[in-house]
Amino acid sequence: MIREQADTHIDRPIDVVFAYITEIGRFPEWSTVVQEATLTSTGPLGVGSTFRTTAHFLGRSFQTDNVVTVYDPPKVFAGKVTSGPVQYEITTTLQPEDGGTHVIWAIEGEAAGFFRVAEPLLARLGRRQIEAQVGTLKDLLEADGAEDAP
Repeated sequence: MIREQADTHIDRPIDVVFAYITEIGRFPEWSTVVQEATLTSTGPLGVGSTFRTTAHFLGRSFQTDNVVTVYDPPKVFAGKVTSGPVQYEITTTLQPEDGGTHVIWAIEGEAAGFFRVAEPLLARLGRRQIEAQVGTLKDLLEADGAEDAP
């Protein structure tokens, strides 16, 4: 079982942060593993919406199908993998904090196939990955010109 969490403060309003992290097509901008992300359902994003990602991790490329499990703007966005070599759920919780946003990113899941053998390594790498992702998210949203994001 993999359980990891990372958090950061982003000096941007909560609604801006939430809008950015829930724009599926922008996942590759801040994710350390996602190379492509596409919404596969129709209608507005919400609980039950589906999306597909192409990722690269530990020297392997793979696709995952995902479903949004929690959509509570601007506080919580969560989704889980429904197909792929690692079954996991990611929950992002946002809270207003000192004029910006406190972002808590949590991942929980289990590996299968090739990745199952590497599960202890996955846990350590997973921690580094989510720390890098929240750092990249922070950098992008706080960068000059971020007033225009998302």
